[in-house]
Amino acid sequence: MLNLRKTEGGFPMEHHEMAEKLVEKCGISYEEAGEVLKETNFDLLEAMIVLERRGKLGNSVNNKYSTGMKPDLYMYSEKTAADAESIKEFFSIAWQKICQVCRDLLKYQVVISKDGIEKLAFPLVLAIALLCCTAGLCFLIVIITMFNGCSYSIRKCD
Repeated sequence: MLNLRKTEGGFPMEHHEMAEKLVEKCGISYEEAGEVLKETNFDLLEAMIVLERRGKLGNSVNNKYSTGMKPDLYMYSEKTAADAESIKEFFSIAWQKICQVCRDLLKYQVVISKDGIEKLAFPLVLAIALLCCTAGLCFLIVIITMFNGCSYSIRKCD
C-alpha cells in the first residue's frame, strides 16, 4: 500500500523521494522537480526525459546514470602510445599474413578441360575475385559448361 502521508514539500513520501532523486541527479530545484513530476504523472523516467529535452540535465555536477551494472564490470580507457604500437604491430602482422596467403594462391590455377583437353587455365586468385564480384553469373557459367561436358580442376603451378 502506498504511503500517502504528507511531507513538508506537499508530496506523498514516495513522490518526495522522486523529487529528491531529480534534484540530486539533475541539479534542479525542488520546485522544478515537483512541477516536472506532476507534469509527467510522477513517472521518474519520463520526468528525466522531459528535463533532458529542456536542457536541464547538464546542470548537475555528477551527471552519470547507470543501468544497474557495477562500475567495475566495465572499463573505459584512453589509448596510449604503447597501445598504438601494439595495434600497429597487429595490423602489420595481419597484412603480412594476407600477402602470404595471396602469394600462395598465386601458385594455383583453375583449369577448365573438355574431353581431356585443357581449354582454359587462370589463376585461382582471379577465380576467387570473380566469384566474389559476380557469384550468380559464375554459378550460371559453371552449370552451363558442366552440362556441355567441361570439367574443373585446381592445380599447382610449377
